[in-house]
Amino acid sequence: MYGIKPRIILGNHDSFLEVPKYFISDFASDAQVMLNVQEDNFFKYIYLDTSSNVVTAGQLIWLKEQLQTVKKIIIFSHHPILEISTPIDYLGAALNRRDEIKYALFQIDNEVTIFCGHYHMEDITSEKIYFNIQPLLVPIR
Repeated sequence: MYGIKPRIILGNHDSFLEVPKYFISDFASDAQVMLNVQEDNFFKYIYLDTSSNVVTAGQLIWLKEQLQTVKKIIIFSHHPILEISTPIDYLGAALNRRDEIKYALFQIDNEVTIFCGHYHMEDITSEKIYFNIQPLLVPIR
């Protein structure tokens, strides 16, 4: 009726191999991870699979390709990409290699919104890095 295709993301309690038994999707697959993207006139929706608690090198390459757009970006990920100030985040529950995702996001000018779960709590946070590159002045003697 609305032309919306259901999308899912996998989290730490999910198994990639079990998904096709219950859900048929048009997702792309790279080394047994789900990669989804959907677009409309204004937004690009990116769905990341963090079921292994890490973003693979293949996922990171794919993500960087998907970030090449002029549209606003909405990312769905089970694990938080930004640090959340909670003891759980520091006890090994955080997404491995999330700094690489953050770095990729900091390289674009698009507005990015991220929806995630994992910690089962409400939190709103934002982060932006500003590069202030100064020329290196070396005295010549």
